[in-house]
Amino acid sequence: MAVNFSVLTLNCWGIPVVSKNRAIRMQAIAKELLESSYDFVCLQEVWAQRDYMLIKKKTSEVLPYAQYFYSGVVGSGLCILSKHSIENSLYHRWPLNGYAHKVHHGDWFAGKGIGLCTFTANGLRINVYNAHMHAEYCLEGRNKYLAHRVSQAFDTAQFIYITSAYADVIICSGDFNTEPGDLCFKILEQHAGLVDSLVVASVVDNDGGMGTNDCVRNSYACSKLVQAHPKGKRIDHIFFRTSPGFDVRVSSYSLPFPKRVDGHNCSYSDHEAVSATLAVTPPSPEELNKPISASSGGRKKEELETMEEARSTVYNALSVVNGDRRTYSIASALLFLFLVASIGDFSQDGSLLFAIMMVLRGISVLLFVFTVFMATIWNSLERNALLATHEAMKVVLSYRPDGGNGDEKSC
Repeated sequence: MAVNFSVLTLNCWGIPVVSKNRAIRMQAIAKELLESSYDFVCLQEVWAQRDYMLIKKKTSEVLPYAQYFYSGVVGSGLCILSKHSIENSLYHRWPLNGYAHKVHHGDWFAGKGIGLCTFTANGLRINVYNAHMHAEYCLEGRNKYLAHRVSQAFDTAQFIYITSAYADVIICSGDFNTEPGDLCFKILEQHAGLVDSLVVASVVDNDGGMGTNDCVRNSYACSKLVQAHPKGKRIDHIFFRTSPGFDVRVSSYSLPFPKRVDGHNCSYSDHEAVSATLAVTPPSPEELNKPISASSGGRKKEELETMEEARSTVYNALSVVNGDRRTYSIASALLFLFLVASIGDFSQDGSLLFAIMMVLRGISVLLFVFTVFMATIWNSLERNALLATHEAMKVVLSYRPDGGNGDEKSC
């Protein structure tokens, strides 16, 4: 007999001060959740604790269990609300999370990662993952964040792969900032074995396309992007996977929230909410007793090709990091020379020159500290994180199910 589970994911866009109509939208989001009957709700960008507490309190009648994942300087922004009791909780912070000096992006300050809550519901062991991957930001030219995003996708796939051994059903949802067909998306599908709910859904509520960001139905969408692509980008996803013998049918998939908050001319967020209903059929007693045969084919060709592309991306990023180290080192040396050369008493030459030199020295000292930090500590952190990802990818690429080792690449 099939067991139904309904899931919702939403990036709430809850940045204090910055996000428009935040208070109104948080109240509206809580109201929508209260009036629905979801088993699991995964929210992202709930940055303010008062917003989390508001949603948790307002929805406690239908979603009595909640877990917020604390991380970084401002918090991960991730939380999971559930109809079912939470057994265990774990947060895995990604080692590569953007750059601290890119304050206007803010990903590093969030300490982004993937949150996990485990449940036993209706006799099934369920792992629910919630993630918010680094945004692209740069859509044209060299994408400085590509290696970070690839690393996060691989790290997420590895985390799911390793922590889901005892789960009957795996649900992974969130704002992945990657569209179907992208490298990061393929890593999640192929390496973690995740299935995109939309692709296999029996019923899809296709109201103007399934884009979840910068789409025509959203009041906060960029007008230029909407004109070019009215359906928007589908970057918020609900994935699933089951243990052998279990059968899953996605009975429905939709963007469930109304286009506008009741009484206001604004959307619930700059992203659209996504929901899916999964009908899980456990295996029969006879199927449970059948021995599980080991696969002799190893990893599929598509996965190996994807992993090789990902490994190459990370390897190229290592060269960029080495180049950045040289650049910051040269800048540090030049600033040090300027500071040494500017030593002297300029007060006798006039107050204006003295003031200018003091300002220049102050700026130079700050830049010198920054460039030394970037050339040493920060560069080593990023390089080691990239190396760790690269070496883990080489393990995946060299694995053979018969126990033999593949031809490892020297790079």
